[in-house]
Amino acid sequence: MDNGIIIAGYLGVPERVIAVTAIALGTSLPELVTSIMSVVKGCENVGLGNIIGANILNLLLVIGIPATVTGIELEAQTVRVDAPLGALVMAVLIVPILFRKKASRIQGAALLAVYGLYCAFNFF
Repeated sequence: MDNGIIIAGYLGVPERVIAVTAIALGTSLPELVTSIMSVVKGCENVGLGNIIGANILNLLLVIGIPATVTGIELEAQTVRVDAPLGALVMAVLIVPILFRKKASRIQGAALLAVYGLYCAFNFF
């Protein structure tokens, strides 16, 4: 077992938070690196397309295949909090871009704030 998991267990971090964080880092780190590199090279649209494409891939394949094979049992928090929050985050990301054809720093700040609140909500 990883030392970070042991420390988190001693600190009282729920296993669900540890699992979601590990999965989020594992699946999102490549998108983050690609997005940063695309911005550095002046190709911002590549990063945005990469993020939206990764979300679609995760929804359809990463959730769809296991659900088809064995089914996925959903917790109440997933239905009440996680799914609506995921839809809200995608709306905050996509809707302004559809109207202005450009992402803004305010969107980025709003997305980071929602993520911070989500982490705090799950930890406490």
